[in-house]
Amino acid sequence: MTTVDLLEGYILKAGDNRPTLLMQLLEEENKEAMNLEGFDVTFRLKNNKSGEVVVDDSMTIANARNGIVKYEWSSSQTETAGLYNGEVTADDGTVTLTFPNDGYFQIDINELIE
Repeated sequence: MTTVDLLEGYILKAGDNRPTLLMQLLEEENKEAMNLEGFDVTFRLKNNKSGEVVVDDSMTIANARNGIVKYEWSSSQTETAGLYNGEVTADDGTVTLTFPNDGYFQIDINELIE
């Protein structure tokens, strides 16, 4: 089983592009960080209400040995407030793992007060 530990950037205001999304990818069976050396990592995010995929893009590996990855938001990706389902895929050409593999993690984009 695989899981995700969201560290920052998973709660934003509509239109914000900071904080950067930062997370740790974990292999649940031994509760250890996934070693991402040699892997490419992809982040996908879809709006829970509309089903629209708003992100399907590469992530930056910030610390391969500790499974830390990050994603720089653009304002257009966060312009619509709501709850979003996310997943990350790590692939080295031989092994492909999805995090988490038993559902999704949530990103919360809050409305601005107008």
